[in-house]
Amino acid sequence: IELARVLKQTGSFYYHCDWHASHYIKVMLDQIFGENQFQNEIVWHYSGWNAKLKTSFNSRHDVLFYYSKTKDVNFHSYSLPWESEEEYVRIRKQKVHIDAAGHKYVLSDAGGGQRVKRYLREAMQYGKPVDDVWNIDKLNDSSKESRGYPTQKPLVLLERIIEASSYKNDIVLDA
Repeated sequence: IELARVLKQTGSFYYHCDWHASHYIKVMLDQIFGENQFQNEIVWHYSGWNAKLKTSFNSRHDVLFYYSKTKDVNFHSYSLPWESEEEYVRIRKQKVHIDAAGHKYVLSDAGGGQRVKRYLREAMQYGKPVDDVWNIDKLNDSSKESRGYPTQKPLVLLERIIEASSYKNDIVLDA
């Protein structure tokens, strides 16, 4: 409640929890911030030991709830680089065409049943926008980042949150 109170009008609030409590936490945060201030449920997916379980599937994710104080929130969408043109085409499930000048392109959906040329060089520059499933490995004991804290988060996870929701020299509180 105090964190919500001191949050700037353009500020963001991220709450990390695992699958045990996420449903209860979401209800609590809706009461504190208001349901209209809920922005995203982000699934933090990570690897681990693969075991055949007898009664359920392996749990390989935690949840980040992203709230804002107002709709006038600092948010910076960004993209990660594609590994290759082949990865882009495979994931997008599109056929590659070549124009008269020898440039590769695909036909992308422009809405309303319209198709538009999307050149692969432009798609590669744009990258793949980050969505609400983040594949970031957890830290293990042998990680150079590890400080022995049992719930320590990987720097790349924290950097992604900070990059998406703040400007250089903003104040960030990790409660």
